[in-house]
Amino acid sequence: MRNGQLEFTDAPMFSRVMADESICRRVLEAILGIDIERIEYSHIEHVIEPRLASRGIRADVYVKSSNAVYDIEMQTVGDFDMGKRLRYYQGAMDVGMLQKGDPYDALPRSIIIFICTYDPYQRGLPVYELDVLCRDALSIEVGHDFKWIILNAKAFARLQKGPLHDLLEYVAEGTVERPCSLTADIKSAVASANADERWRRENMDVYTWQEDLASKDKWLRGMQERLAGEEKRLAVKEESLAAQEEGLISKEESLAAQEENLSVKEERLAAENERLMVQQGALAEQEESLSARADSLAAQEESLSSMEESLASMEESLASKEERLAVQKEELAAREEALAAREAALAAKARELGLDDLG
Repeated sequence: MRNGQLEFTDAPMFSRVMADESICRRVLEAILGIDIERIEYSHIEHVIEPRLASRGIRADVYVKSSNAVYDIEMQTVGDFDMGKRLRYYQGAMDVGMLQKGDPYDALPRSIIIFICTYDPYQRGLPVYELDVLCRDALSIEVGHDFKWIILNAKAFARLQKGPLHDLLEYVAEGTVERPCSLTADIKSAVASANADERWRRENMDVYTWQEDLASKDKWLRGMQERLAGEEKRLAVKEESLAAQEEGLISKEESLAAQEENLSVKEERLAAENERLMVQQGALAEQEESLSARADSLAAQEESLSSMEESLASMEESLASKEERLAVQKEELAAREEALAAREAALAAKARELGLDDLG
């Protein structure tokens, strides 16, 4: 809504304009890129309730052609459950199409289209065509015969100039320079509806009420999401605390084991200390014994030194005696030589005296 006027993207206006069979058919042709001969019937704000007491859906525009059914939705508020919403819409549409005993191939082709004023997947594409596929073999045709199309009006400039480009530009901007016939007819239908004062006022009241409800619903959903996020955060904290508790228990057990280990080590150290003390006592006794032996050896060394001195003195005395004996030997030798000479002289004299036979 702008300046008191309802726009094409506002629910009451979208429903009124799309009630025009020609505009609705050409919108489908622009989106799907095919020709549609005619729309057999259309329902505006069509309610589908799969079963009693189950949640129903309110389709903005629900139409049927000769070979398919179409649900066209105008989405102006960010929907964070788009995937599950599409799934539920598809199931709700399918469940009422078969009667008991009908074969599954009697299901008609089904196409759900969301025209969004925002980018639901934040990829910048103007058209998101979603499908079911086999990840392991992309060439497999599933054969479900439905199609989900999400239009991002904000990215209209990425499309070539044409009916779909102009339609998305009109949805995003509210106006189109040099519009195609479809967009021109939509603009004219919007102006005509706003000119119907009674209808405009009634639907503005309803729209304002719906907007308030949507705003409250969005706020509630935001609160629910925040609460869910808070619950997840608390659950994560609880898991973290549980893990920390387990870690603390593990640490306590580890500390207890370490304490036991330290106690054993202390006992071993005490025993080792006692053993070392015994060894120290033995070493002290050995030191005392060695000291006594050292004193004894010192006394022995002094005694040996004294003996060495005495021996040295004796050696000197012996040397002196040997020298005297040598002198005496020489003297004796001289005496012997002298005696020998005298004996020889006496013998000579005896021979001279004829005393040879005296002997």
